[in-house]
Amino acid sequence: MKVFHASKYIIESPDVKHSRDLLDFGKGFYLTSLIEQAKKYAQRFLFQGDKAYLNQYILDEEIRQEYKIKEFASYNEEWLDFVSLCRLGKQTGIALDDALDFFYSSNVYLMISKGIADMHCRSDGYLAELLKEEWEKKSKIA
Repeated sequence: MKVFHASKYIIESPDVKHSRDLLDFGKGFYLTSLIEQAKKYAQRFLFQGDKAYLNQYILDEEIRQEYKIKEFASYNEEWLDFVSLCRLGKQTGIALDDALDFFYSSNVYLMISKGIADMHCRSDGYLAELLKEEWEKKSKIA
Protein backbone atom coordinates (compact mmCIF):
# COMPACT_ATOMS: atom_id res chain seq x y z
CA MET A 1 0.00 0.00 0.00
CA LYS A 2 1.35 3.43 -0.97
CA VAL A 3 1.18 5.99 1.86
CA PHE A 4 2.23 9.62 2.26
CA HIS A 5 3.63 11.88 4.97
CA ALA A 6 3.75 15.67 4.55
CA SER A 7 6.64 17.42 6.27
CA LYS A 8 9.02 20.35 6.02
CA TYR A 9 11.77 17.72 5.84
CA ILE A 10 12.67 14.84 3.56
CA ILE A 11 12.27 11.80 5.79
CA GLU A 12 13.97 8.72 4.39
CA SER A 13 12.93 6.45 7.23
CA PRO A 14 9.91 7.11 9.49
CA ASP A 15 10.84 7.72 13.12
CA VAL A 16 8.31 7.92 15.96
CA LYS A 17 10.97 8.98 18.50
CA HIS A 18 10.80 12.60 17.31
CA SER A 19 7.02 12.83 17.45
CA ARG A 20 5.23 15.40 19.60
CA ASP A 21 2.72 14.57 22.32
CA LEU A 22 -0.96 15.58 22.20
CA LEU A 23 -1.37 14.91 18.50
CA ASP A 24 -4.68 13.83 16.99
CA PHE A 25 -3.90 10.16 17.43
CA GLY A 26 -1.29 10.44 20.15
CA LYS A 27 2.45 10.19 19.65
CA GLY A 28 3.34 8.59 16.34
CA PHE A 29 4.34 8.95 12.71
CA TYR A 30 1.30 9.98 10.71
CA LEU A 31 0.60 8.54 7.27
CA THR A 32 -2.30 8.72 4.86
CA SER A 33 -3.18 6.75 1.76
CA LEU A 34 -4.98 9.86 0.45
CA ILE A 35 -2.53 11.92 -1.59
CA GLU A 36 -4.87 14.93 -1.68
CA GLN A 37 -5.07 14.93 2.12
CA ALA A 38 -1.26 14.86 2.34
CA LYS A 39 -0.96 17.71 -0.18
CA LYS A 40 -3.42 19.86 1.79
CA TYR A 41 -1.50 19.18 4.99
CA ALA A 42 1.76 20.15 3.25
CA GLN A 43 0.23 23.53 2.43
CA ARG A 44 0.47 24.56 6.09
CA PHE A 45 4.28 24.44 5.86
CA LEU A 46 4.25 26.62 2.75
CA PHE A 47 1.93 29.13 4.44
CA GLN A 48 4.46 29.34 7.29
CA GLY A 49 7.24 30.13 4.82
CA ASP A 50 8.85 26.69 5.10
CA LYS A 51 9.60 24.13 2.45
CA ALA A 52 7.10 21.29 2.07
CA TYR A 53 7.85 17.73 1.08
CA LEU A 54 5.51 14.88 0.29
CA ASN A 55 7.31 11.78 1.54
CA GLN A 56 6.09 8.53 0.01
CA TYR A 57 6.43 5.03 1.44
CA ILE A 58 5.26 1.52 0.69
CA LEU A 59 3.54 0.00 3.71
CA ASP A 60 3.90 -3.77 3.55
CA GLU A 61 2.38 -6.45 5.74
CA GLU A 62 5.63 -6.95 7.70
CA ILE A 63 5.57 -3.33 8.88
CA ARG A 64 1.84 -3.54 9.58
CA GLN A 65 2.52 -6.39 12.02
CA GLU A 66 5.49 -4.64 13.65
CA TYR A 67 3.67 -1.42 14.62
CA LYS A 68 0.35 -0.48 16.15
CA ILE A 69 -1.69 0.98 13.32
CA LYS A 70 -4.99 2.73 13.92
CA GLU A 71 -7.13 3.03 10.81
CA PHE A 72 -10.39 4.88 10.26
CA ALA A 73 -12.52 4.34 7.16
CA SER A 74 -13.97 7.85 7.42
CA TYR A 75 -14.23 10.97 9.55
CA ASN A 76 -16.94 9.52 11.75
CA GLU A 77 -17.89 9.71 15.44
CA GLU A 78 -15.30 7.07 16.39
CA TRP A 79 -12.60 9.15 14.67
CA LEU A 80 -13.71 12.37 16.39
CA ASP A 81 -13.88 10.67 19.80
CA PHE A 82 -10.39 9.26 19.37
CA VAL A 83 -8.92 12.58 18.23
CA SER A 84 -10.63 14.50 21.03
CA LEU A 85 -9.29 12.21 23.71
CA CYS A 86 -5.76 12.32 22.33
CA ARG A 87 -5.83 16.11 22.26
CA LEU A 88 -6.96 16.08 25.89
CA GLY A 89 -4.26 13.52 26.73
CA LYS A 90 -2.55 15.67 29.37
CA GLN A 91 -5.74 15.90 31.39
CA THR A 92 -5.44 13.25 34.07
CA GLY A 93 -8.28 12.00 36.19
CA ILE A 94 -10.93 12.71 33.58
CA ALA A 95 -13.21 9.80 32.82
CA LEU A 96 -13.80 9.05 29.16
CA ASP A 97 -17.46 10.07 29.32
CA ASP A 98 -16.58 13.32 31.12
CA ALA A 99 -13.88 14.17 28.56
CA LEU A 100 -16.28 13.53 25.69
CA ASP A 101 -19.05 15.53 27.38
CA PHE A 102 -16.65 18.43 27.85
CA PHE A 103 -15.36 18.30 24.28
CA TYR A 104 -18.81 18.15 22.67
CA SER A 105 -20.00 21.09 24.77
CA SER A 106 -16.80 23.11 24.25
CA ASN A 107 -16.50 26.30 22.22
CA VAL A 108 -13.66 24.62 20.29
CA TYR A 109 -15.97 21.84 19.10
CA LEU A 110 -18.68 24.37 18.23
CA MET A 111 -16.24 26.36 16.08
CA ILE A 112 -14.90 23.21 14.36
CA SER A 113 -18.37 21.83 13.65
CA LYS A 114 -19.63 25.19 12.32
CA GLY A 115 -16.52 25.72 10.17
CA ILE A 116 -15.69 28.95 12.00
CA ALA A 117 -12.20 30.44 11.69
CA ASP A 118 -10.82 27.37 9.89
CA MET A 119 -10.46 25.65 13.26
CA HIS A 120 -10.18 22.27 11.50
CA CYS A 121 -6.92 23.56 9.90
CA ARG A 122 -5.32 24.71 13.16
CA SER A 123 -2.39 22.84 14.64
CA ASP A 124 -2.93 20.10 17.17
CA GLY A 125 -1.03 22.04 19.82
CA TYR A 126 -3.14 25.15 19.23
CA LEU A 127 -6.43 23.26 19.56
CA ALA A 128 -5.21 21.30 22.58
CA GLU A 129 -4.18 24.57 24.25
CA LEU A 130 -7.61 26.12 23.56
CA LEU A 131 -9.32 23.05 25.04
CA LYS A 132 -7.02 23.14 28.07
CA GLU A 133 -7.75 26.84 28.68
CA GLU A 134 -11.48 26.27 28.33
CA TRP A 135 -11.29 23.29 30.73
CA GLU A 136 -9.36 25.35 33.31
CA LYS A 137 -11.86 28.24 33.12
CA LYS A 138 -14.77 25.83 33.49
CA SER A 139 -13.06 24.09 36.42
CA LYS A 140 -12.54 27.41 38.27
CA ILE A 141 -16.20 28.33 37.90
CA ALA A 142 -17.48 24.94 39.10
